[in-house]
Amino acid sequence: MKNNAEQIILASIEALAKGEITIFAIIMDRSGSMNQHGDVPREAINKHITTLKAHPNAGNAVGFVITFADTSTFDIPPQLLKDMPLLPEYDSNGNTLLYGTVLQALKAMLDLKSRSEAKGFKVNLDLTVFTDGGDNLSPDKQEELIQTSAKALEAGAHLCLVAIGLDKDKVSRDMGFPPKDAEEIARDRNAIGTSMIGVTQRTYRTMTGVGRSVPSTPVPPSSH
Repeated sequence: MKNNAEQIILASIEALAKGEITIFAIIMDRSGSMNQHGDVPREAINKHITTLKAHPNAGNAVGFVITFADTSTFDIPPQLLKDMPLLPEYDSNGNTLLYGTVLQALKAMLDLKSRSEAKGFKVNLDLTVFTDGGDNLSPDKQEELIQTSAKALEAGAHLCLVAIGLDKDKVSRDMGFPPKDAEEIARDRNAIGTSMIGVTQRTYRTMTGVGRSVPSTPVPPSSH
């Protein structure tokens, strides 16, 4: 991760010339219950990447994609948006390593932000998590995740949950995400694609410079 971060910051003059970059990430659930959606999640992610690549500020954006089930994988490691490949096919099976995966992504984003700001650049953060189940593999990571989410929100990050057939308020609070920025959708293939369009539009606005840039209030966890 350290080498990737250094490469991102130093490799392209285009990415740094403007003095402002956007770091965005998509986290997609690939546990067994997501198998019913077929290839729709992957196709939605690839459309998201393709659309953002056409943005005038694509040279000033860094993105990555993580999928998770029993383990998490940087399917597309952090890199300049203009160089991002499309997401290859993957199988959906296994359990739900939700907290550990989101924590990993937030740490990566905050590290990239810190390294970039040390060089004098303004950084916008945008993270979206798609999941159709609660965590059942990393409950020990919940407290650290909530604390890290609070740090990201205080830094002006946009943290969004797309809850597929779940209570968006509970799941978002369990991760320290703002419920007001969460979306609850049906367990339906079309709903995933439609929701991703909204994610793309929000990220597009952030890259344009009209996204949220002020700190948000940390979110207390839901009561159990």
